[in-house]
Amino acid sequence: MGDMISWRRRLPDPSVSTVQRAMCRRFAVEPAPPGQRTMVGLALSRPRHLEPLNALRHPIAANSNGWFVWRGPAIPQEDNNFFDV
Repeated sequence: MGDMISWRRRLPDPSVSTVQRAMCRRFAVEPAPPGQRTMVGLALSRPRHLEPLNALRHPIAANSNGWFVWRGPAIPQEDNNFFDV
């Protein structure tokens, strides 16, 4: 709980919307907008009709901002080239 109190006392990042801040509070995480010139993993080979649209964020590493986006139910575990960056 101490982390939440210190998080609330900081000034909000102007690039993070009120809705985004509320979502971060819901999951007790700090907002971390992607930096400029960082990479996103996209599964461009997935057909447009597949649903749902999914996104997953891993911790930021090197020049990746941690975001991976794909359509459809699950990430195929056997496809090492599923995401394009």
